[in-house]
Amino acid sequence: MPRALEVTTLANAVKTAPQVAGTECTERRRPECRYEIGPCLSPLGFILSAIESNRAQPDPRFVEVASQVVQQHADLPSLPIAWRILARARHPTVEAEALRQLSRGDYDCGSEAARLLAFVPQWSTQARPVLEAALRGPNGMDLASLLASREEAWAEALTVQSLNDADASLRMGAVRGLRRGPPPPVRRALVHLASCDPSAVIKAEARRFLKSLNMEWSIHACAVPVWRSEPGVVMSATERVQLLQGSNLPPCEGNPQGALGLLDQGCLVASNFGEWGGVLGLAWDGGAALITRDAALQAVAVLREDDSVRVVSSLAHMSGSGGVGHLSPKSDGGLQYAWDLRFLAQPTAWAVSQGRLFVEFGADEMVAPCKAKSARERVVMVYERDGGWSLASGASTRCLGDGPASLP
Repeated sequence: MPRALEVTTLANAVKTAPQVAGTECTERRRPECRYEIGPCLSPLGFILSAIESNRAQPDPRFVEVASQVVQQHADLPSLPIAWRILARARHPTVEAEALRQLSRGDYDCGSEAARLLAFVPQWSTQARPVLEAALRGPNGMDLASLLASREEAWAEALTVQSLNDADASLRMGAVRGLRRGPPPPVRRALVHLASCDPSAVIKAEARRFLKSLNMEWSIHACAVPVWRSEPGVVMSATERVQLLQGSNLPPCEGNPQGALGLLDQGCLVASNFGEWGGVLGLAWDGGAALITRDAALQAVAVLREDDSVRVVSSLAHMSGSGGVGHLSPKSDGGLQYAWDLRFLAQPTAWAVSQGRLFVEFGADEMVAPCKAKSARERVVMVYERDGGWSLASGASTRCLGDGPASLP
């Protein structure tokens, strides 16, 4: 079928296609930002999905129909498809919708928001605070990658922040998003990763990108570790910290299933859904309350020190390998959860001491600088209260030696 006739045929079909869900659609729907080709999609949605998958600049007639779908807001399963068509057409309403989706804190919505924002030619200043906050959300790696590909001055500043962040997923995302010769601040941060990042994977990717630029750079010396790790313990010149494999809270009465420990507000409990994340809740005599549900959350321990309550999560799936978040009180007496950082590997032990967080991992290339000689080898990261971070020396850092000349 000739291209012009094909477009006309589809355009005519779009005008008459029913905008109602299929008969097999259930009442329980995903958020309207979830792109899903399934029984909930209307005939119009199926046609729009075929148009969107073409990847070419959409015909103005399809853009008009997509705009109508968005304005009517009735055919919810077709909304993400319509927004993608509008994004390809560089429609002026796309950025505001992407920021709205990003603010929801939902993994699926964040993925769609990142896709839409990539088509916005120039981001407004309103995008910065939303993106900065969302870097700590479930789509941090994707957003760090997107920011690294942009030319806005504030996007470059956030890229430098990501490249220096304790969150390894942000560092990896930023490295993978670079597409051109970086400005000096980004280049300096990149050279530091190529020299000193504790992850062999991130270090290698930083070096490959620098090599692709055909620019001169040299490995520089890294900070001497203050902490040293041995099996089950981390030590400095003045302190010895025992690592745990559970919570440091008092046990809940009766130790119910999923209990993580007792807080002032009640028993903290977790339900884990395998690779699909889990929920965190609070239970007390005669009542219970949901704190959060998250695609990357699989709470395995709670660490309390003074007023600080941190939740350690462990999950091996496409949405991450868990991480650490914190609980804080709400005005109604309940608790709210927020992520602090994500991991690239599953944690095996942890501890808090004097505001520091210690997390032990199996010494694989995602988190360790040296190839492990044994499956029992571990690497320990030290996270400071002020956002600083370092790698404890030990068996898994043997390849680093005493200076840059011995870096792998």
